[in-house]
Amino acid sequence: MIRFLLLLALVVPTAFNLSAQCEDLTTNCPEDLSFNLKAGESDTTFVVSPPDTNQCGTANLYYTINGPVGAAGRGVPGEFGFETGTSELTYQYSESRSGEFTQDAALLPDGNGSEYEVSFEVIGTGGSDQTVGEAGGLARICAVMEHSYLGDLDIWITCSDGTAVNIHTYDPASDVGRQLLGQGDESTVTPDPPGLYCWSVGAPNTMSEHVTIFNVGSNQTMPDIDYKPEQPLSRFDSSLIAGEWNLHFRDNLARDNGSVASVFVDFGTNLAPPCVQEVKINQGTVSNTEPGLVIPELRAYPNPVTDQLTIQANSTSGSQATLEIYSPNGQLLETRSAYLSAGENTFQLSAKDWPVGVYSVRVTDGSSERWTKVVKTQ
Repeated sequence: MIRFLLLLALVVPTAFNLSAQCEDLTTNCPEDLSFNLKAGESDTTFVVSPPDTNQCGTANLYYTINGPVGAAGRGVPGEFGFETGTSELTYQYSESRSGEFTQDAALLPDGNGSEYEVSFEVIGTGGSDQTVGEAGGLARICAVMEHSYLGDLDIWITCSDGTAVNIHTYDPASDVGRQLLGQGDESTVTPDPPGLYCWSVGAPNTMSEHVTIFNVGSNQTMPDIDYKPEQPLSRFDSSLIAGEWNLHFRDNLARDNGSVASVFVDFGTNLAPPCVQEVKINQGTVSNTEPGLVIPELRAYPNPVTDQLTIQANSTSGSQATLEIYSPNGQLLETRSAYLSAGENTFQLSAKDWPVGVYSVRVTDGSSERWTKVVKTQ
């Protein structure tokens, strides 16, 4: 699943730190790319990672084969080929942080019926008439946020045509009361340590149901897990995907406050983000080689993390590797060299002093690489 590019704007007095705009994309991505040539279909797009991330940053390359190719069936990512002299290979370069941005915290001040909203523009890749359902549906909406009184809030999301889905509803007759989101503190007027809260298709319980089932008491923090929206996200399926979306908050009672640190959404289809540059690759620059997957798996846990982070990198053979940590705005924070033995390898990192946000982890041995993301919540 690939998150769509979100161009975020806020209607409360704060600003997002946008870091993935079209004009920021590099123009010197490497063109000499090697992969295993196999039969495939024409006009097929697949994804591999660029071999030189010093030039390309955190990116994916989206390849399309144009023209006749071998007669056998479809291949898999990194395993398409074409007939020499008859086809052309094109790739599109795009930032990989699509759909996930960190901002200066948006305050949700105390109010009595006051409403706040976070606005973001979703740019689809299937044309201006593509519907949410055609893009696989809205699978998940997440917010890194804190609040001192869950029972005070209405939270809902709207798309460009005004269709709305309630994801948490204020109900004074329910068991929901002074439960906390993150470490929300009513006595502070600045952002407190947040939690990562998501509402997704397939989650078992709403926030209200979770409070009742698990007897979450006053001044106890709601766990950082996925919750079921109050209404189904499939209500958006017939709406157009492109346009302005909004995550809304209504503060119904006095004596509480909160903040939102970041927002992201997931759609169900693996589509390339729209900010792209195309580079033609001459047939002579593509060699019949197999890079292999020396690092077939990369994990980071616990995720979200508060203090100690463990990175697990599995390797198929011994090799020297580099571990890199990137900040929410894409800056390289930490680099560590290590030897990867065949099998499971683990690294311990301290995330205690990291600011709240979404971080990228990269492990590479020079010929292959793996990326994963980590959320720092407090």
